[in-house]
Amino acid sequence: MSPQFSDLVKIAGITILIASLWAASVAFTYWDTNRRRLVGGHVFLWPALVALLPFIGFLAYLSFRLFHRIFAPGDIGTGPQTRRETALKPPPEKRNPLPTLLASDPLLLANPDPEKAAPGCALAIARGADRGRVILLDHLPAQIGRGPEASIRLDADLGVSRQHAEIYEQGGSLRIRDLNSTHGTQVNGLRIEDKSLEPGDRIQIGLTVLVVKGTGE
Repeated sequence: MSPQFSDLVKIAGITILIASLWAASVAFTYWDTNRRRLVGGHVFLWPALVALLPFIGFLAYLSFRLFHRIFAPGDIGTGPQTRRETALKPPPEKRNPLPTLLASDPLLLANPDPEKAAPGCALAIARGADRGRVILLDHLPAQIGRGPEASIRLDADLGVSRQHAEIYEQGGSLRIRDLNSTHGTQVNGLRIEDKSLEPGDRIQIGLTVLVVKGTGE
């Protein structure tokens, strides 16, 4: 093999590798912007920038994602979402599903079965596809997720795991624990594994924010 031919093979290999990395960065950017439901022209702007400015545009997009993750968690995916009614899976063994109410309705209703009642609170969805809904915590534990096992279903939020978090009662107080979810669970902006809850606490799961409401609020 002549030195000239060997050089040509190396150049061709490097060219193919660079082209493959460029194509992969464009494809990833397009997939990620669609997955995160970026608003306006961002879905097309970022892939175009990555395509026109190889590697530099991709680094700019990664920096954009990092900036929003640090300074504006949950706001990056604010594109149009289909509004739906909260679908809750009926718990087994004749337990009633957790009801939902309009935010303008009374927050809490008297429970005729105090032995099964949660300690007088509910979750109001302040951000996400189900914004404006209030979920009464009649029965605990209540699992939040996108899977069929969840009592509180957030199927429209792709950032929610199938088994994301669980709200439970311990010692007369309300608590939440993360169920090894992909994107984690935050309370008042801090990622948690297991934490007590108080009225006014803001729980972020995926792109959905739920506010803890107490009796009479």
